[in-house]
Amino acid sequence: AKIASEQERHQLAITAANVVQQTEAAYWDVVLALYSYDVTVKSQKLAEDTVSLTRRQIAAGMAPKTDLTGAENTLAQRKVAVLGATAAIEQAWDALRTAINLPRDQWNRPLLPTEHPQFKPRVVTSAEAALETALAHRPEIAQSALDLQASSLAVRKAKNDALPQIDLGLNGSLYGQDNSYGGSLR
Repeated sequence: AKIASEQERHQLAITAANVVQQTEAAYWDVVLALYSYDVTVKSQKLAEDTVSLTRRQIAAGMAPKTDLTGAENTLAQRKVAVLGATAAIEQAWDALRTAINLPRDQWNRPLLPTEHPQFKPRVVTSAEAALETALAHRPEIAQSALDLQASSLAVRKAKNDALPQIDLGLNGSLYGQDNSYGGSLR
């Protein structure tokens, strides 16, 4: 019972860690989708500027009319990319709403990130120290140790069940008639 209780405690820690990891991943997917959208909108603006520039060059006689087709093609591709980025934002929002179990009536509200991505490299003294730290904080390792203990107890029980069993019993009856106990025994 003690091992089973510990196993359930570690299983809860594993489940909680998975939920946190899924929620964080969904959050950063929203951030990625929003940044990607921003980049594709800027790319579309540059394509529009290129089309405008190409038209002015054609009007000035500095470029052939065929250059306009390529510029307009690029602009059309950028517009399609913006539509795809918009759809990616909606999908990322839906995944985050699902991960945080947001009530359905609140799904129309956009979720905007409050944190910006940062990179802070950590200095690790050694790979062995990093591995020891990681192993010490993993509930799966503790869960495996408890599973091993439970298996060991099951093996001991099976070995004990295979041993011969001796049941002894002693019954006795005394018959005697006398005025005293000692006389009855004689």
